[in-house]
Amino acid sequence: MHDYWIVKTDSLGNIQWQNTIGGYDYDYLYSIKQTSDNGYILGGYSQSDSSADKTENNIGGWDYWIIKTDSVGNIQWQNTIGGSDNDWLKSIIQTSDGDYLLGGYRFQIFQVIKLKIVWVVGIIGLYL
Repeated sequence: MHDYWIVKTDSLGNIQWQNTIGGYDYDYLYSIKQTSDNGYILGGYSQSDSSADKTENNIGGWDYWIIKTDSVGNIQWQNTIGGSDNDWLKSIIQTSDGDYLLGGYRFQIFQVIKLKIVWVVGIIGLYL
């Protein structure tokens, strides 16, 4: 089991508060930003179904899992977003209108990738 772990420190590194957030499977925090209301938006990905702190079932293999907290790390809301395959959230920002923009990538298990390798050979002249 892996969870999100958020820790707030002062300017000297002294812990002011901390919170561990997760379900009963693997949850990886990848991005955290302070929001306009002095809370935090957490973004990452999860394999957990609804359990412990997670309130929604997993949709695919891995799904985006976003969590909004207040200024001391208490969960205000959360959302699981994804398709039937694997989705990994890598970045989250709050937009000027107060919404959130999420970025990441999707891996489809049955995706076929064709790779063509081209060799380039150079000739180097030797002068003695």
